Amino acid sequence: MTPSTPEPGPGPHARFLDVAYEMFSTRPYQKISVEAIAREAGVSKSLLFYHFGSKEELARKALLHGFDRELAEFGPIEELDEEMVRLALPSFLQLSLNRIQVIHTFTEVVDIDDPEDELVKAMRHLYDYLVGIIGRFHETRGERYPYEKAMLITLAVDLFGWIEKIKGEEPDLDRYVNAILDMMGMEVEA
Repeated sequence: MTPSTPEPGPGPHARFLDVAYEMFSTRPYQKISVEAIAREAGVSKSLLFYHFGSKEELARKALLHGFDRELAEFGPIEELDEEMVRLALPSFLQLSLNRIQVIHTFTEVVDIDDPEDELVKAMRHLYDYLVGIIGRFHETRGERYPYEKAMLITLAVDLFGWIEKIKGEEPDLDRYVNAILDMMGMEVEA
């Protein structure tokens, strides 16, 4: 029997993928079993294997599903303005802090050297989107190296979660928000 590909949208597959994404984005990939995901989703392990074939394929589909869901939560953004940056930045930092295991899971299941890998394409799309809107923000302000700055800012937000996890302390989000606002050439709040 060939595993079926889950249909997007609401339904039981979305529930499996939501549960798997939550687990793969908050815990180390190697410490998560399909059995634990099945238990959390309220289904049998054999049902998950039937639909996804393997833990790796379940993780891949869960990451794709999760990336789409996270992006949809922020809604389509064509251009940034200062007010939007100030409103969105704390949420992006919190997302980075809450989802530190996403990159680890991603590296466990992706073939980074294969440009046709659907996860590579999804991650590239996500970064192109984020770097693009931040780059255009810098470009409209007449700044030098707008897209390079955008890439470094995006990387800084991504690494924030890892660094804070390693430090083992509760982060001061306001300090990080102010540091990134400063990097973006915006006025820092006192």
